[in-house]
Parts: sequence; structure tokens; C-alpha cells
Amino acid sequence: MDWILWVLGILAVLWVIGSVSQAGKGTDRKAKPRKPKAKLAEQEEHSKPIPGRRVGYKVDQNINAANMTTIWAGDCPHIEFTSNGNRFSAMPEEVLHNPENGKLYLRAYFPHEQETHIFRLSSLETKILMRSKRYTQEEWLRKVIGDELYNSVVQDC
Repeated sequence: MDWILWVLGILAVLWVIGSVSQAGKGTDRKAKPRKPKAKLAEQEEHSKPIPGRRVGYKVDQNINAANMTTIWAGDCPHIEFTSNGNRFSAMPEEVLHNPENGKLYLRAYFPHEQETHIFRLSSLETKILMRSKRYTQEEWLRKVIGDELYNSVVQDC
């Protein structure tokens, strides 16, 4: 019977401590409403980094675009892809060709970082997502720069 009184005493002390700590926070005991987390589909397109993307991650910093030839420049819909284990969301600006190594590169603008980066197209690990459709690198290049230009570039590479 003594242990029951002892437990009741501890519970009473804990209740008093809880009441005192709540009194310091104000008289309103209602929980503050939390801001709902916006779902990715509800966010404005291109406004936020893709979840899991390392912020500030610099891509192919050693690429010198001065030695490259622009084979296409223009407007293209927003794309998403994975490179070096990171998911990227970008607006393509140019497709470049490096005559020294024969590789194709993509210069793209990242709205959430407000920076432009250059990727070697062969470093892309996944298909390119554009307008809810996934394209291989070849399919995407043919769609963006056209079959005729693509065929002439591939023959030169």
C-alpha cells in the first residue's frame, strides 16, 4: 500500500511541474497551428530544389566552355535528370561540342540556385524528364536540336 501512495505522490509532483511550465508559456494551452508542408506538385515549378539534392553542389567545375562550339542555343522546356548521384532540375540553354575530346555538353540554368552549370551529357545517369516524358540522351537531343543537326554532330564526334 505504501508504494501506491509513493507513485501517487510522484504523479502529483509531475503534474504540478507540468502546470508551472505551461503557465510560463501563456494562458492559452491550445497548440499553435503548424504551417502545412507544401507538396512538390503544389509548388511553383522550378522554385525549390529537388528533395535530396545537395545545395551548393558544384558540377563539372573544371570544364572550360571557351574551347567548345555551340551546336544549339535556344529555349527549351524545363528538364530533370540525375548526374553524379544527385537529382537536378534545370532550364537548358545550350548544347556544346568539345572538339578536343568529341564529347557533348549541356549548359543549363538552375533557377533555385540562380547559377548556370555545364554537364557532360555522358555523365547523366538517368533519362531526361521533359514535360512528364522521359527521353534517352539521343531522343532528347533529336527532339531539341533536330534530326538533321543531330546526325551531322554525331558523325563529327
